Order: sequence, then C-alpha cells, then structure tokens
Amino acid sequence: MSYQFLNGYGAPRVVIQSISTKLNDYTIDLDLCMIEGLIEDYQEDFKRVELEYNSQIVDYDYRGAKITFNLDYDSYCSATNLMNIDIIHAYISRSTEFRVFLQPRTIASGGRVFEVRLSGDSWSQGMHKGGSASVGHKGVKISFITVHPESKNFSDTNTNINLSFFHFL
Repeated sequence: MSYQFLNGYGAPRVVIQSISTKLNDYTIDLDLCMIEGLIEDYQEDFKRVELEYNSQIVDYDYRGAKITFNLDYDSYCSATNLMNIDIIHAYISRSTEFRVFLQPRTIASGGRVFEVRLSGDSWSQGMHKGGSASVGHKGVKISFITVHPESKNFSDTNTNINLSFFHFL
C-alpha cells in the first residue's frame, strides 16, 4: 500500500537548546496524537491594501507564515507524555536561557524543524474515569507557534525520507 502524504510521519520531537552554549540541552519525544492528530495552521504574514479606485486587493511584503502546531491529546495522554509537556513549559518560561525547536514529525524528508513558543497562555488536563485503575489523562492540548514567519517547507515523504537526527546551529 502506498501512502500519499506530505511532511513526514511519526511523533513530534522537541529539542531544547542552550542559548549560551548553542548545544542541545534536552530532547523530548512526545507521543503520537492519537485520532485527533497534529494539525498545522498557517497565518500568512504580508501587507494588504485595497485600491480605492477599483477595489483591487494588492498583497506585498510577504515574509512567510506564522505556523501554529496543535497537538491534541484530547482522548488520551500518558502520564509520561504529560510530564514531558510540563518540562517543555518549564523550558519555554526561561526564554532568555533556552531556545525551543519542534520537529512536527520525527520521520520527515527535508528535516522540517521550527523554533517555537507556546501559543496561548493556558492549557488543561483531565483524567479518565476509574480512579487508580484509570487508563490515563484526557483533555490535554498543547499548541506551539513559530517564533518568526517561516516557509512552510512542505516535503514529499514518499520520495525522500531523511532518518538522520538533527542539530541546530
């Protein structure tokens, strides 16, 4: 069976880099997002004017897109994954010391990697019914947004799979 999709597959990876040493301080592989998936939203960054005399819309000064990555663990989130999300929050709160990078899918051609911050200022988590016999957490969603406007860097996973690990400059 041939799969037809872009931008890779696999779980998201977050890499924390020290600003002072430029070395990777911590790597976190998050769980797959189950049925809800990982959704990428694009907000194009450009200027727009509408000409008064003919109502024509003119776009200019295009700089790329702010990309929001929505990781939705609404139906299930393991305790380990929830702890990893908490660690990411801790590092992001120290933005003068660390940079945070997201590789949305660990097996991706072209190595799509983006410097990110958290999108929004709150998140929630719940627990499935069952008390000590509960299967785990639910209702967990985390969203990242790119620090700078970026190219979407779409890549065709079907023709060029890059399995190498990455290091940031």
